[in-house]
Amino acid sequence: MLFDEMCYMLMSITDVPMLREMEKYCYDIENAILSIPVMIPGTRYYKGIKAHKRLIQLFGKIIEKRWSGKECPKDFLYKEKLRDKELKDNLLTMIIAGKSTRPIAIMWSLKVRAFNHLEIFKEQLSIVRNKTVGDPLTFEDLSSYEIKKGWHVNIDAAFIHTDPSIYKDPMHFNPSRLDEVQNPYSFIPFGAGPRTCLGSNMAKVTMLVWTVDDPHPSIEKKAHIPRLRSGLPITLTALDT
Repeated sequence: MLFDEMCYMLMSITDVPMLREMEKYCYDIENAILSIPVMIPGTRYYKGIKAHKRLIQLFGKIIEKRWSGKECPKDFLYKEKLRDKELKDNLLTMIIAGKSTRPIAIMWSLKVRAFNHLEIFKEQLSIVRNKTVGDPLTFEDLSSYEIKKGWHVNIDAAFIHTDPSIYKDPMHFNPSRLDEVQNPYSFIPFGAGPRTCLGSNMAKVTMLVWTVDDPHPSIEKKAHIPRLRSGLPITLTALDT
């Protein structure tokens, strides 16, 4: 569902066979990220390279059709005045980056919420009761080291978010702590500065509301982003307000 709405927002694609084809290519590309770079048929790396080529070719056909004037929906391709290669690179970046990161972020947040469901339920119910039918959700609802020239620096967001010098009792479930004014660069799930995630707002909107039904909480092996093997299925139930 998230993959389909992302493709619709970027390229106005609604054709189901094309969506499933693109999703398969993206799956092979993701699986190749942590694979051994050997071009042997049947390996994850080989499948990923081939899938990347086919996906770029598919983007090319979509862009060519758009430039021909046969279609002109107001989506990402309509707004962006870039060269074909730049468009293909941006589409690939946003789709690959958004395909797994949002569902996995939702999965882990729901896993935490499952152990604190009463508190979450009360909070969500209070939001619903203050809105009329059809009203949309909003964001309002919800030591020093010398770094030498040439060094590569990796910022560990998880370490920052669980640093007791920044957050009191960081391992305690307390989403209200984020209501307080944050110190610069103390909360960086989407990065920061000029390289902030392009899809941060889209990710926040799709992660606002979701309930958990997970009988198999084991971790999937060989995934480049840690995720549960089950994918954490959810159950949606309408609330009587």
